[in-house]
Amino acid sequence: MRVLVVDDHEMFAQSVKHLLGTSYKVSAVTSGTEALKTLSDQRCDVVLLDHNLPDVDGLTILKVIQALPTPPPVIMLSGNDSANLLQEAKRLGAAGFLHKSLPAEELLSAVRRVASGQSYGIDDSFKSTDSFQTNDIIDTRKFNAVVIDELGITQRQLDVLLLLMQGDANKTIARKLGIADSTVKTHVKTLFQVLKVNNRVACCNRVTELGLLVEPTL
Repeated sequence: MRVLVVDDHEMFAQSVKHLLGTSYKVSAVTSGTEALKTLSDQRCDVVLLDHNLPDVDGLTILKVIQALPTPPPVIMLSGNDSANLLQEAKRLGAAGFLHKSLPAEELLSAVRRVASGQSYGIDDSFKSTDSFQTNDIIDTRKFNAVVIDELGITQRQLDVLLLLMQGDANKTIARKLGIADSTVKTHVKTLFQVLKVNNRVACCNRVTELGLLVEPTL
């Protein structure tokens, strides 16, 4: 199965590649222009299309894709959970809609569902709380391990990151992990550098943007 990822965040595209595994042939481009060129050159079974692209709005690209002789199903990705955006994507023919903060297994489920001819997250009647299979959980853990490795995050930094994501202050993190406040500050500073952010809110947004779910549950 061929999947095209259209997203200007390379790390996200690489994470999707590892998540889907060898059962899928994943191509990645960073702009709408590249996406249209790719679709004119090769067949794709599913397109993961970011709403916010550097050269053209994702909805515009969706319109062009739908005008192709045999358009592939498109899953619109967005960091914006606006109901208007979802409805517009649906009106223009998107087969799925995913918020980029959703856990990795939701993306995997969405690709599988849309590839089989169904919709995902577009219809009001569809609930995105389906039970996930054990294989999905295994794939998610594999995905998380790859992302962590790619970012160069150590296990201790990951421990700090998880507590930071829960809103814990440095002193609270230090107490929970049994380490010094200064050590926590050093880890937080390193995490900010790795994730290319400069504050906690941006850090949390970046982690959710990557779809990083550390402990998936059934």
